[in-house]
Amino acid sequence: MNKLPLLPILRALSEGRTIRKIATLIMQAFAVAFLLIGVYLVVTMIRGMSGAPTDAVIAGILAMILLLAMCLVIAQIFWLRAGNMHDLPETPYTLLPIASIFMRAGGEASAAAFATMGLLGCLFQWIARINPYEGSAPSFIPAMTDSNPFLAGLLFLVRCSLGSGMAVLIGYFLAEIVLFFVDMLVHTRMIAGQSPTAASPLVGVPTFPAPPPPQYAPPMGQYPPYPGPAGPQYPGGAPQYPQQYPPATPQYPGAQVPQYPPQQDAPASPKCPTCGNDVTPGAPFCGRCGNPLSGRPPGY
Repeated sequence: MNKLPLLPILRALSEGRTIRKIATLIMQAFAVAFLLIGVYLVVTMIRGMSGAPTDAVIAGILAMILLLAMCLVIAQIFWLRAGNMHDLPETPYTLLPIASIFMRAGGEASAAAFATMGLLGCLFQWIARINPYEGSAPSFIPAMTDSNPFLAGLLFLVRCSLGSGMAVLIGYFLAEIVLFFVDMLVHTRMIAGQSPTAASPLVGVPTFPAPPPPQYAPPMGQYPPYPGPAGPQYPGGAPQYPQQYPPATPQYPGAQVPQYPPQQDAPASPKCPTCGNDVTPGAPFCGRCGNPLSGRPPGY
């Protein structure tokens, strides 16, 4: 099944580059076709002017000039839009931007055609007292007629001018709606985490074998676990550390710790050898019994 001759064609059509190239060629073909239509109209009107009255000949010459100018303008519009289509960036939705450019070109071409028909109808109404382009007026604008040929020509020109402006607005409005859907789809893919320029996996011709799914790197690097003692871990919590640490004593080289002599107890008070009463050191007699004490100073 992989070697069928139709599979390369389908794969080429699934690429946006091939579709844009085909659409560009179509737009350029429209431009060339309008040039040929302009030449055909000029030749046809020249043949139809033989034996016509003077006013019809003058109106016919003006019609040839205006119709040829209209065809040139429309051909230039399609040629320029073909260049815009060729310069489209690579997107997963290829036909939507192409349809938007087609709508813009259609609105601009319709505006040029309505403006030309309005001017031709007005000139024919003034010169030949007849309007052969009455049926080419925009149908979405109500008809405005008058018995005066001059005023009727002006009303027809106003009607076609309004139709020309409405054609541009409608074409641009439809084109912007299509671009709005494209923008919404692209932003939806970005929110979903997909590439906005990658081909959609739901469309196109599958490849053999199927490509692997895309791998996305984590948003942040992974850090190694804390090498300390194990403790209760909580989601999002700080690492656990041991609660008790021995007090560290700062050591300084050459520092001497001051040494103090041991504290001695106060000497016991002397007692009287006769009654055992506490006496004041150096007293000559006991305060209770009057017994003379030893160690009294001389002269007592």
